[in-house]
Amino acid sequence: MNKKRKDAIKKIIKFNKTKFNYNKFVRDFYLEKNTAYVSVNIDNYNDVISKYSISNYEWLNPEFADYVEETAYYIPIQYDIALDINGHFTKEQEEIIKKTIKEYFGVKLGDAQNDLDTNKLLNILLFVVAVLFLIIFFVVTFYIPSFKFLEPISIISWFIMWELLDNNFIKRQQLRAKKIDLAQLVNMEIKFNEYVTRKREVN
Repeated sequence: MNKKRKDAIKKIIKFNKTKFNYNKFVRDFYLEKNTAYVSVNIDNYNDVISKYSISNYEWLNPEFADYVEETAYYIPIQYDIALDINGHFTKEQEEIIKKTIKEYFGVKLGDAQNDLDTNKLLNILLFVVAVLFLIIFFVVTFYIPSFKFLEPISIISWFIMWELLDNNFIKRQQLRAKKIDLAQLVNMEIKFNEYVTRKREVN
């Protein structure tokens, strides 16, 4: 065995043994008294509210929204989230920011629910079509065994069944998980601080 192959095997063994303490990371990085904190430093109002927004029709700055959503992604659903916004705002701006954040993630939650509803309708349709094709397959098998299109009917039937299973047990679970994550964001508490940095304690 040459040296390159030995080195490759050693690296594979090393990488297989490499682990990361995810639970400890969540505790150290996010948690304080059973609440998970997402802290954001803001220099000006338009870092949160898009500069293209007009009064009473405010929308989140996409960069801010992505940061909050991506950071909160790693927080287990058993924890409440508190969003710490560190910056200088008027009371009116604070109220607009709170309202806009709730509405932004509320709209995304609505989209997730619509996706679940669409998935449910598709599952019903696939189930009905699958049952019809299976009935046709068994009827033809029993009464017309020499029917030359029997094999394509069989293939289509099983393809629809597999699609139904995938759509119901995999895609639907993913959509449910997405909805729960967004519901967690919709229900998060929003706090405003004067550039207060939460200390991270690492054990």
